[in-house]
Amino acid sequence: MFKSYVLSIVGMLLGVGALVFIYIYRDKLEPENAKYNCVFNSATLESKIIGLKLDDVSEKYLAPASVKTVKKKGGKKDMLAHYEDVKIFTRGEKTVVREMDVTYQDSVATAITLGEPHATKDASIANFSPLAFTLIDAEIFTRSKETVNTEKAQKWQAVLLILWLIVMANLPFFLTWPLATWAAKKLDTPWGALLMIPLWLVLYWIYFGIASYAIGTAMLFVVLGIIWLLIAMRAFSKATHPVPEPTFSPTYQSGRSNTASRNTINPTRRQQDYYCHIQNLAMISAAASFAKNESETRYQFIVDIAMREELELERFKQAINSPTIKACQPSNPALRQEFIDNIAKILLCDTTFSTIQLGIAKTLTMGLGVSDDDFHDLVKRIASNVYHRELSSYNILEVEIKED
Repeated sequence: MFKSYVLSIVGMLLGVGALVFIYIYRDKLEPENAKYNCVFNSATLESKIIGLKLDDVSEKYLAPASVKTVKKKGGKKDMLAHYEDVKIFTRGEKTVVREMDVTYQDSVATAITLGEPHATKDASIANFSPLAFTLIDAEIFTRSKETVNTEKAQKWQAVLLILWLIVMANLPFFLTWPLATWAAKKLDTPWGALLMIPLWLVLYWIYFGIASYAIGTAMLFVVLGIIWLLIAMRAFSKATHPVPEPTFSPTYQSGRSNTASRNTINPTRRQQDYYCHIQNLAMISAAASFAKNESETRYQFIVDIAMREELELERFKQAINSPTIKACQPSNPALRQEFIDNIAKILLCDTTFSTIQLGIAKTLTMGLGVSDDDFHDLVKRIASNVYHRELSSYNILEVEIKED
Protein backbone atom coordinates (compact mmCIF):
# COMPACT_ATOMS: atom_id res chain seq x y z
CA MET A 1 0.00 0.00 0.00
CA PHE A 2 2.90 2.37 0.72
CA LYS A 3 5.59 0.90 -1.54
CA SER A 4 4.74 2.77 -4.74
CA TYR A 5 4.16 6.45 -5.39
CA VAL A 6 2.24 5.44 -8.53
CA LEU A 7 -0.37 3.54 -6.53
CA SER A 8 -0.75 6.35 -3.99
CA ILE A 9 -1.14 8.99 -6.71
CA VAL A 10 -3.75 6.85 -8.47
CA GLY A 11 -5.59 6.61 -5.14
CA MET A 12 -5.46 10.38 -4.66
CA LEU A 13 -6.80 10.88 -8.19
CA LEU A 14 -9.66 8.50 -7.37
CA GLY A 15 -10.53 10.71 -4.40
CA VAL A 16 -10.42 13.86 -6.51
CA GLY A 17 -12.40 12.09 -9.22
CA ALA A 18 -15.13 11.13 -6.75
CA LEU A 19 -15.52 14.79 -5.76
CA VAL A 20 -15.56 15.93 -9.39
CA PHE A 21 -18.16 13.28 -10.18
CA ILE A 22 -20.45 14.64 -7.45
CA TYR A 23 -20.07 18.19 -8.75
CA ILE A 24 -20.73 17.26 -12.38
CA TYR A 25 -23.55 14.85 -11.53
CA ARG A 26 -25.44 17.38 -9.45
CA ASP A 27 -24.84 20.17 -11.94
CA LYS A 28 -26.40 18.11 -14.75
CA LEU A 29 -29.53 17.09 -12.83
CA GLU A 30 -32.63 18.49 -14.52
CA PRO A 31 -34.90 20.60 -12.27
CA GLU A 32 -37.82 18.22 -12.68
CA ASN A 33 -35.64 15.31 -11.52
CA ALA A 34 -33.87 17.00 -8.64
CA LYS A 35 -34.54 18.36 -5.20
CA TYR A 36 -32.58 20.53 -2.81
CA ASN A 37 -31.82 19.82 0.82
CA CYS A 38 -30.59 22.34 3.34
CA VAL A 39 -28.94 21.99 6.74
CA PHE A 40 -29.24 24.45 9.64
CA ASN A 41 -28.05 24.87 13.19
CA SER A 42 -31.09 25.53 15.38
CA ALA A 43 -29.13 28.11 17.36
CA THR A 44 -28.48 30.29 14.30
CA LEU A 45 -31.53 29.39 12.19
CA GLU A 46 -33.55 32.49 12.99
CA SER A 47 -30.65 34.82 12.32
CA LYS A 48 -30.39 33.35 8.82
CA ILE A 49 -34.11 33.27 7.91
CA ILE A 50 -35.89 36.02 9.83
CA GLY A 51 -35.99 39.24 7.82
CA LEU A 52 -35.55 37.58 4.43
CA LYS A 53 -38.25 37.63 1.78
CA LEU A 54 -39.80 34.40 0.54
CA ASP A 55 -38.05 34.66 -2.82
CA ASP A 56 -34.69 35.27 -1.13
CA VAL A 57 -35.10 32.21 1.11
CA SER A 58 -36.02 30.10 -1.93
CA GLU A 59 -32.98 31.29 -3.86
CA LYS A 60 -30.43 31.15 -1.03
CA TYR A 61 -31.62 28.02 0.74
CA LEU A 62 -34.58 26.08 -0.67
CA ALA A 63 -38.12 26.54 -1.91
CA PRO A 64 -41.07 25.65 0.32
CA ALA A 65 -42.99 22.44 -0.23
CA SER A 66 -46.25 24.38 0.11
CA VAL A 67 -47.47 27.89 0.87
CA LYS A 68 -50.88 28.84 2.24
CA THR A 69 -52.50 32.14 3.16
CA VAL A 70 -53.56 32.74 6.75
CA LYS A 71 -56.10 35.50 7.47
CA LYS A 72 -55.59 37.62 10.59
CA LYS A 73 -57.70 40.19 12.40
CA GLY A 74 -57.95 43.51 10.67
CA GLY A 75 -58.05 41.90 7.24
CA LYS A 76 -54.34 41.30 7.08
CA LYS A 77 -53.07 38.14 5.44
CA ASP A 78 -49.93 36.25 6.31
CA MET A 79 -48.29 33.46 4.38
CA LEU A 80 -47.32 30.21 6.03
CA ALA A 81 -44.60 28.34 4.10
CA HIS A 82 -43.99 24.68 4.90
CA TYR A 83 -40.46 23.28 4.36
CA GLU A 84 -39.76 19.56 4.29
CA ASP A 85 -36.28 19.01 2.86
CA VAL A 86 -34.40 20.47 5.82
CA LYS A 87 -32.16 19.01 8.51
CA ILE A 88 -31.92 21.10 11.64
CA PHE A 89 -29.31 20.00 14.18
CA THR A 90 -29.08 21.17 17.79
CA ARG A 91 -25.84 21.18 19.72
CA GLY A 92 -25.94 18.63 22.52
CA GLU A 93 -29.05 16.87 21.12
CA LYS A 94 -29.07 13.47 19.39
CA THR A 95 -32.04 14.43 17.26
CA VAL A 96 -32.69 16.20 13.96
CA VAL A 97 -35.73 18.18 12.81
CA ARG A 98 -36.78 17.56 9.21
CA GLU A 99 -39.68 20.02 8.83
CA MET A 100 -40.33 23.65 9.65
CA ASP A 101 -42.97 26.33 9.04
CA VAL A 102 -42.02 29.95 8.36
CA THR A 103 -44.50 32.79 8.76
CA TYR A 104 -44.18 35.63 6.24
CA GLN A 105 -45.75 39.07 6.78
CA ASP A 106 -45.72 41.15 3.62
CA SER A 107 -43.48 38.39 2.17
CA VAL A 108 -40.90 38.89 4.95
CA ALA A 109 -40.10 36.04 7.35
CA THR A 110 -41.15 36.90 10.90
CA ALA A 111 -41.42 33.58 12.78
CA ILE A 112 -40.26 29.96 12.55
CA THR A 113 -41.96 26.88 13.97
CA LEU A 114 -39.96 23.64 14.04
CA GLY A 115 -41.36 20.18 13.48
CA GLU A 116 -40.93 17.13 15.68
CA PRO A 117 -37.33 16.04 16.38
CA HIS A 118 -36.25 12.51 15.41
CA ALA A 119 -33.39 10.55 16.97
CA THR A 120 -30.56 9.77 14.55
CA LYS A 121 -26.95 8.60 14.64
CA ASP A 122 -26.03 11.47 12.34
CA ALA A 123 -26.86 13.96 15.11
CA SER A 124 -24.69 12.04 17.57
CA ILE A 125 -21.75 12.05 15.16
CA ALA A 126 -22.26 15.74 14.33
CA ASN A 127 -22.08 16.57 18.04
CA PHE A 128 -18.96 14.42 18.44
CA SER A 129 -17.15 16.15 15.55
CA PRO A 130 -15.28 19.30 16.63
CA LEU A 131 -16.15 21.49 13.63
CA ALA A 132 -19.54 20.26 12.44
CA PHE A 133 -21.64 23.09 13.87
CA THR A 134 -19.04 25.71 12.95
CA LEU A 135 -19.13 24.47 9.35
CA ILE A 136 -22.93 24.44 9.35
CA ASP A 137 -22.97 28.06 10.51
CA ALA A 138 -20.48 28.90 7.75
CA GLU A 139 -22.87 27.20 5.28
CA ILE A 140 -20.19 24.80 4.02
CA PHE A 141 -21.75 21.77 2.29
CA THR A 142 -25.13 22.65 3.81
CA ARG A 143 -27.05 22.90 0.53
CA SER A 144 -27.18 19.73 -1.55
CA LYS A 145 -28.90 18.64 -4.72
CA GLU A 146 -29.98 15.06 -5.34
CA THR A 147 -32.09 13.08 -7.75
CA VAL A 148 -35.66 12.02 -7.03
CA ASN A 149 -35.34 9.17 -9.56
CA THR A 150 -35.54 5.84 -7.74
CA GLU A 151 -34.94 3.49 -10.68
CA LYS A 152 -33.08 0.30 -9.80
CA ALA A 153 -29.37 0.45 -10.64
CA GLN A 154 -27.84 -2.02 -13.07
CA LYS A 155 -25.06 -4.39 -11.96
CA TRP A 156 -22.22 -2.30 -13.38
CA GLN A 157 -23.73 0.78 -11.76
CA ALA A 158 -23.93 -1.04 -8.43
CA VAL A 159 -20.21 -1.94 -8.67
CA LEU A 160 -19.30 1.68 -9.42
CA LEU A 161 -21.54 2.82 -6.56
CA ILE A 162 -19.73 0.53 -4.10
CA LEU A 163 -16.34 1.77 -5.33
CA TRP A 164 -17.51 5.37 -5.06
CA LEU A 165 -18.84 4.72 -1.55
CA ILE A 166 -15.51 3.23 -0.40
CA VAL A 167 -13.59 6.17 -1.84
CA MET A 168 -15.99 8.77 -0.44
CA ALA A 169 -16.00 7.16 3.00
CA ASN A 170 -12.20 7.39 3.06
CA LEU A 171 -11.45 10.70 1.37
CA PRO A 172 -9.07 11.75 4.18
CA PHE A 173 -6.93 8.70 3.41
CA PHE A 174 -7.06 8.87 -0.39
CA LEU A 175 -6.21 12.57 -0.50
CA THR A 176 -3.22 12.06 1.84
CA TRP A 177 -2.05 8.72 0.40
CA PRO A 178 0.99 10.18 -1.46
CA LEU A 179 2.06 12.00 1.71
CA ALA A 180 1.77 8.74 3.68
CA THR A 181 3.87 6.92 1.08
CA TRP A 182 6.51 9.64 1.35
CA ALA A 183 6.43 9.39 5.16
CA ALA A 184 6.79 5.59 5.02
CA LYS A 185 9.78 5.87 2.69
CA LYS A 186 11.57 8.92 4.08
CA LEU A 187 10.76 9.19 7.77
CA ASP A 188 12.10 6.63 10.19
CA THR A 189 9.64 5.16 12.63
CA PRO A 190 8.23 6.47 14.91
CA TRP A 191 8.37 9.84 13.14
CA GLY A 192 6.37 8.62 10.16
CA ALA A 193 3.64 7.23 12.42
CA LEU A 194 3.66 10.39 14.56
CA LEU A 195 3.00 12.40 11.41
CA MET A 196 0.43 10.30 9.57
CA ILE A 197 -1.66 8.51 12.20
CA PRO A 198 -2.64 11.66 14.18
CA LEU A 199 -3.25 13.48 10.89
CA TRP A 200 -5.58 10.71 9.70
CA LEU A 201 -7.46 10.61 13.01
CA VAL A 202 -8.04 14.38 13.00
CA LEU A 203 -9.09 14.46 9.34
CA TYR A 204 -11.49 11.54 9.76
CA TRP A 205 -12.85 13.16 12.93
CA ILE A 206 -13.69 16.34 11.03
CA TYR A 207 -14.80 14.51 7.89
CA PHE A 208 -17.29 12.26 9.67
CA GLY A 209 -18.90 15.38 11.12
CA ILE A 210 -19.32 16.83 7.62
CA ALA A 211 -20.72 13.53 6.33
CA SER A 212 -23.20 13.41 9.21
CA TYR A 213 -24.98 16.59 8.15
CA ALA A 214 -24.12 16.90 4.44
CA ILE A 215 -24.63 13.29 3.30
CA GLY A 216 -26.63 11.69 6.06
CA THR A 217 -25.01 8.25 6.01
CA ALA A 218 -22.37 8.97 8.59
CA MET A 219 -22.66 5.66 10.44
CA LEU A 220 -21.93 3.72 7.24
CA PHE A 221 -19.00 6.05 6.62
CA VAL A 222 -17.74 5.50 10.16
CA VAL A 223 -17.82 1.70 9.77
CA LEU A 224 -16.08 1.77 6.37
CA GLY A 225 -13.63 4.38 7.59
CA ILE A 226 -12.61 2.47 10.72
CA ILE A 227 -12.05 -0.73 8.73
CA TRP A 228 -9.97 1.07 6.13
CA LEU A 229 -8.06 3.07 8.72
CA LEU A 230 -7.09 -0.07 10.66
CA ILE A 231 -5.88 -1.70 7.44
CA ALA A 232 -3.95 1.44 6.50
CA MET A 233 -2.30 1.80 9.91
CA ARG A 234 -1.26 -1.87 9.90
CA ALA A 235 0.18 -1.53 6.39
CA PHE A 236 1.91 1.71 7.35
CA SER A 237 3.44 0.05 10.40
CA LYS A 238 4.80 -2.77 8.24
CA ALA A 239 6.14 -0.28 5.70
CA THR A 240 8.03 1.59 8.41
CA HIS A 241 9.42 -1.65 9.89
CA PRO A 242 11.13 -3.16 6.83
CA VAL A 243 12.77 -6.57 7.08
CA PRO A 244 16.55 -6.01 7.28
CA GLU A 245 18.52 -7.01 4.21
CA PRO A 246 22.02 -8.44 4.21
CA THR A 247 24.73 -6.08 3.05
CA PHE A 248 27.94 -7.42 1.62
CA SER A 249 31.29 -5.94 2.53
CA PRO A 250 32.84 -3.92 -0.32
CA THR A 251 36.30 -4.75 1.04
CA TYR A 252 35.94 -8.52 0.52
CA GLN A 253 39.20 -10.21 -0.33
CA SER A 254 39.37 -13.67 -1.86
CA GLY A 255 42.08 -14.70 0.57
CA ARG A 256 40.44 -15.43 3.93
CA SER A 257 41.27 -17.49 6.95
CA ASN A 258 39.13 -20.39 5.80
CA THR A 259 40.49 -20.45 2.26
CA ALA A 260 41.93 -23.91 2.73
CA SER A 261 38.58 -25.42 3.64
CA ARG A 262 36.94 -23.66 0.70
CA ASN A 263 39.41 -25.17 -1.72
CA THR A 264 38.05 -28.63 -0.93
CA ILE A 265 34.56 -27.64 -2.09
CA ASN A 266 33.54 -26.16 -5.39
CA PRO A 267 32.56 -22.55 -4.46
CA THR A 268 29.48 -22.58 -6.69
CA ARG A 269 28.29 -25.83 -5.18
CA ARG A 270 29.14 -24.61 -1.68
CA GLN A 271 26.97 -21.55 -2.13
CA GLN A 272 24.15 -23.70 -3.49
CA ASP A 273 24.38 -25.79 -0.34
CA TYR A 274 24.13 -22.66 1.78
CA TYR A 275 21.09 -21.37 -0.11
CA CYS A 276 19.37 -24.66 0.68
CA HIS A 277 20.58 -24.52 4.30
CA ILE A 278 19.13 -21.00 4.65
CA GLN A 279 15.73 -22.37 3.63
CA ASN A 280 15.94 -24.70 6.66
CA LEU A 281 17.01 -21.92 9.01
CA ALA A 282 14.27 -19.65 7.64
CA MET A 283 11.71 -22.31 8.57
CA ILE A 284 12.76 -22.16 12.21
CA SER A 285 12.71 -18.37 12.15
CA ALA A 286 9.33 -18.13 10.41
CA ALA A 287 7.70 -20.60 12.82
CA ALA A 288 8.00 -17.90 15.51
CA SER A 289 4.79 -16.37 14.11
CA PHE A 290 2.72 -19.22 15.57
CA ALA A 291 3.70 -18.14 19.08
CA LYS A 292 3.94 -14.43 18.26
CA ASN A 293 7.59 -14.35 19.34
CA GLU A 294 9.28 -13.01 16.21
CA SER A 295 12.98 -12.46 16.74
CA GLU A 296 15.30 -10.15 14.86
CA THR A 297 18.18 -12.03 16.48
CA ARG A 298 17.30 -15.16 14.53
CA TYR A 299 16.96 -13.27 11.29
CA GLN A 300 20.30 -11.57 11.90
CA PHE A 301 21.85 -15.01 12.49
CA ILE A 302 20.80 -15.97 8.95
CA VAL A 303 21.99 -12.64 7.54
CA ASP A 304 25.40 -13.12 9.14
CA ILE A 305 25.78 -16.47 7.37
CA ALA A 306 24.83 -14.86 4.06
CA MET A 307 27.38 -12.09 4.58
CA ARG A 308 30.12 -14.50 5.60
CA GLU A 309 29.53 -16.70 2.56
CA GLU A 310 28.96 -13.65 0.35
CA LEU A 311 25.74 -15.01 -1.05
CA GLU A 312 24.11 -13.10 -3.89
CA LEU A 313 21.36 -10.83 -2.53
CA GLU A 314 18.48 -11.73 -4.80
CA ARG A 315 19.02 -15.46 -4.44
CA PHE A 316 19.31 -14.99 -0.67
CA LYS A 317 15.92 -13.25 -0.65
CA GLN A 318 14.41 -16.11 -2.63
CA ALA A 319 15.85 -18.65 -0.21
CA ILE A 320 14.65 -16.90 2.94
CA ASN A 321 11.18 -16.38 1.46
CA SER A 322 10.80 -20.09 0.66
CA PRO A 323 11.45 -21.90 3.97
CA THR A 324 11.30 -25.68 3.97
CA ILE A 325 11.20 -28.42 6.60
CA LYS A 326 12.92 -30.86 4.26
CA ALA A 327 16.51 -31.26 5.53
CA CYS A 328 18.97 -29.97 2.93
CA GLN A 329 21.83 -32.41 2.40
CA PRO A 330 25.19 -30.70 1.79
CA SER A 331 27.25 -31.98 -1.13
CA ASN A 332 30.34 -32.24 1.07
CA PRO A 333 30.32 -34.10 4.43
CA ALA A 334 32.49 -31.34 5.89
CA LEU A 335 29.45 -29.03 5.93
CA ARG A 336 27.07 -31.49 7.56
CA GLN A 337 28.17 -30.84 11.16
CA GLU A 338 28.22 -27.09 10.55
CA PHE A 339 24.64 -27.21 9.29
CA ILE A 340 23.57 -29.32 12.29
CA ASP A 341 25.21 -26.88 14.68
CA ASN A 342 23.56 -23.91 12.89
CA ILE A 343 20.13 -25.46 13.37
CA ALA A 344 20.76 -25.67 17.12
CA LYS A 345 22.31 -22.19 17.21
CA ILE A 346 19.38 -20.43 15.52
CA LEU A 347 16.99 -22.18 17.90
CA LEU A 348 18.97 -21.09 20.97
CA CYS A 349 20.24 -17.65 19.93
CA ASP A 350 17.18 -16.04 21.55
CA THR A 351 16.10 -16.72 25.13
CA THR A 352 12.61 -17.77 23.98
CA PHE A 353 11.49 -20.34 21.44
CA SER A 354 8.31 -22.32 20.87
CA THR A 355 7.59 -26.03 20.86
CA ILE A 356 6.91 -25.74 17.12
CA GLN A 357 10.38 -24.34 16.50
CA LEU A 358 11.85 -27.06 18.69
CA GLY A 359 10.00 -29.72 16.71
CA ILE A 360 11.19 -28.28 13.39
CA ALA A 361 14.80 -28.18 14.59
CA LYS A 362 14.56 -31.79 15.76
CA THR A 363 13.03 -32.85 12.42
CA LEU A 364 15.73 -31.10 10.41
CA THR A 365 18.62 -32.55 12.42
CA MET A 366 17.00 -35.98 12.25
CA GLY A 367 17.00 -35.58 8.48
CA LEU A 368 20.74 -34.95 8.75
CA GLY A 369 21.26 -38.15 10.73
CA VAL A 370 20.98 -36.96 14.36
CA SER A 371 19.06 -39.15 16.81
CA ASP A 372 16.81 -37.84 19.60
CA ASP A 373 19.46 -38.43 22.27
CA ASP A 374 22.17 -36.83 20.17
CA PHE A 375 19.88 -33.85 19.51
CA HIS A 376 19.37 -33.33 23.25
CA ASP A 377 23.14 -33.44 23.82
CA LEU A 378 23.61 -31.06 20.88
CA VAL A 379 21.33 -28.33 22.22
CA LYS A 380 22.84 -28.63 25.71
CA ARG A 381 26.33 -28.25 24.24
CA ILE A 382 25.40 -25.26 22.03
CA ALA A 383 23.54 -23.52 24.87
CA SER A 384 26.50 -23.95 27.22
CA ASN A 385 29.50 -23.48 24.90
CA VAL A 386 28.11 -20.87 22.47
CA TYR A 387 25.58 -18.88 24.49
CA HIS A 388 26.81 -19.66 28.03
CA ARG A 389 23.34 -20.53 29.29
CA GLU A 390 21.70 -23.48 30.91
CA LEU A 391 19.13 -25.17 28.70
CA SER A 392 16.67 -24.93 31.59
CA SER A 393 16.94 -21.11 31.52
CA TYR A 394 15.18 -20.87 28.13
CA ASN A 395 11.52 -19.90 27.98
CA ILE A 396 9.78 -22.55 25.87
CA LEU A 397 6.34 -21.49 24.62
CA GLU A 398 3.75 -24.25 24.32
CA VAL A 399 1.90 -23.96 20.99
CA GLU A 400 -0.76 -26.27 19.65
CA ILE A 401 -1.73 -26.44 15.98
CA LYS A 402 -5.43 -27.07 15.71
CA GLU A 403 -6.57 -29.09 12.76
CA ASP A 404 -9.78 -28.16 10.97
